[in-house]
Amino acid sequence: MKIIIIINLLLAIALCIQVWIFVKHRYKEMKRIAESRILYIHILLETIYTYNHDPKLLQKHLQCEMTVKKLLGYGTIEDRCDELFDPKLKINKNDLLMYQLYEEGFSPKELCVLFGLNNLNSFYVKHHRINKKLGKIPSDKSEVQTAVQRTQSDRFEY
Repeated sequence: MKIIIIINLLLAIALCIQVWIFVKHRYKEMKRIAESRILYIHILLETIYTYNHDPKLLQKHLQCEMTVKKLLGYGTIEDRCDELFDPKLKINKNDLLMYQLYEEGFSPKELCVLFGLNNLNSFYVKHHRINKKLGKIPSDKSEVQTAVQRTQSDRFEY
């Protein structure tokens, strides 16, 4: 009986040590991501301060800073395409990331800025092609017409 209690106690201690190691590792990772995000905020603020006098230059430089590549680099967004999509799909990684971000709630306008698309039509064409490759094409023509009407009524201007 005492042996069972000692074994249970040792297992509980081992479990506590494993949880502590996991929490410590997770804390370090979250701290690294937070520091990276703070650095990104500093860069954006510096850009605003530097180009505040010229709105066109400010817009140009903010567009350069607000790319999906930079957001990934600073840990602001997370690329989960490998988890969400079959690696055998023959779809551009950038397109999959755009699709992922759209599904996570980014608006088509925001995605146009992040991916350097000139207008909403470019986004909807890409989105439609990805849906087609994923086998998610709307079966009803009214859904396609609704998307087209939404595109035409919601133009993106720089």
